[in-house]
Amino acid sequence: MVTTMRYAPQGQVFVTVHGTEPPSDDEWARYLEVSKTHFGSLRASVVITEGGGPNSRQRALLTERYPEFGPVPVAVVSDSPMTRGIVTALHWLGKNIRAFRPTDLAGAFEYLSVPVAEREALLHRVAVLRSELRSIDASERANAVASTKHRNG
Repeated sequence: MVTTMRYAPQGQVFVTVHGTEPPSDDEWARYLEVSKTHFGSLRASVVITEGGGPNSRQRALLTERYPEFGPVPVAVVSDSPMTRGIVTALHWLGKNIRAFRPTDLAGAFEYLSVPVAEREALLHRVAVLRSELRSIDASERANAVASTKHRNG
């Protein structure tokens, strides 16, 4: 199974980092379960994505099975116009979610009411999760190449 996302709480903010690919249904289900275990201590969620994210079925699962997540404000940070468009549509439908460009992290933190004193730790958590995701991605690619060579070898 390919890992497409990494996530962890940082203080009262749940941080999620997506790569370029959408999560599998199993990966998304695990993410929702882990997120739920932290729900009581969360005030907000920030999602940093390089374009990957849940598909429409996975977003519906979130809404149907986890209505308690609804009030938690979510800031989605992405360069992808499609991702920001989906987020904007969800916002218009009354969801507590907004899209931001990577150049406007300050705006995302303001939207989430993250105190200035906590922002550096939050940025550090994002950097760590990004690094972990890139390491996993490189390892999974290397394993795929090795597996292909072994089968063809």
